[in-house]
Amino acid sequence: MASSSTGEDPLYCGPEDPSVLYLQPYHITESIISENDTDPFQPRKLDNNIFQAQMHDRVLGHIERMGFGGIYHCGKPKMLDASLIGALIERWRPETHTFHLPVGEATVTLQDIEVLWGLRVDGEPVILPQVNYPRQYWMETCLSLLGIEPSQAELKLGGFNASTLKDVVSHRLDDDLPEHYYMQHALFTTELGCSSACHFISLSL
Repeated sequence: MASSSTGEDPLYCGPEDPSVLYLQPYHITESIISENDTDPFQPRKLDNNIFQAQMHDRVLGHIERMGFGGIYHCGKPKMLDASLIGALIERWRPETHTFHLPVGEATVTLQDIEVLWGLRVDGEPVILPQVNYPRQYWMETCLSLLGIEPSQAELKLGGFNASTLKDVVSHRLDDDLPEHYYMQHALFTTELGCSSACHFISLSL
């Protein structure tokens, strides 16, 4: 627990049992307790392109079938409270994966994600095996699934730049394109939307 200690130093507000919260020397609260300067916290700007883009009905249909419609229908969060996020960061303990609050411990669960965003949390995860595929494999896979190839810089980073995702999502599709164009657009939109949503609800994790 992270309650105040009643030992020799009545002003010390660290953990009573350091064997549980063993990362205390590296935690931000240690700097606060010692009255040392800490780096200013500035939340990253929330991308809103996914919520402002005009969504083609056929793209939205694919997003719904993939199970990510809840993120799109929730819309853009109205406010990002930097002070609240900063306070949660100070109370997050990686040893227990919980927030240590005056009323007890709390954490974000998969049920919370399911309720807030309508995302499915049951079943097997959809992930690729940890295999070192050659660059050509990723180039061909991205071209097949998304319709574009990553740049050399993006290959090194292991993902598309946000600007690339925004450009694709903001592009308006015609009504008479082959179906795979709408599927590719849905995959890009889902990537950008999930990044924004997960960033918003788990900034302090």
